[in-house]
Amino acid sequence: MIIHILYGSETGSTEQLAEQAVEHLQQLGHEVTLDPLDDAKVSDLPQLSGILLIITSTWGDGDPPSNAAELHYQLSKNETSLTGVRYAVFGIGMASFGHFCQAGKDFDHFLAAAGAERLLPITLSDDNGAADLPLWLNKLQPILTRQK
Repeated sequence: MIIHILYGSETGSTEQLAEQAVEHLQQLGHEVTLDPLDDAKVSDLPQLSGILLIITSTWGDGDPPSNAAELHYQLSKNETSLTGVRYAVFGIGMASFGHFCQAGKDFDHFLAAAGAERLLPITLSDDNGAADLPLWLNKLQPILTRQK
């Protein structure tokens, strides 16, 4: 089973977290791919074999980062069934902002509304996500092990 990690990052810090997630999961014996969200299309998602993990920050006033904007838009207008897609979302934001982790919340909502299977409730991380990423990966590990 392949784990596909897609990341949304404006400044590069979320990309670094995604790279840490890849390293962690590979050390546990998982096959992992890593791509920015702008490399994905809604039409590609139903063909994913394995598990989809989205790690994304929120930019500005609740917007997705620029490299996630197109897929965010496509998913918001999506009518394609994503039944069979298994996923989890790790959202990063600043709790002091009114739209805390909104991009992550949106991706989670769009995927679930299209019929994808949520493996874990969305994780919302304040600040840069560094403290919460290992906790999220530890929660995912039993699920990923069962899926192998």
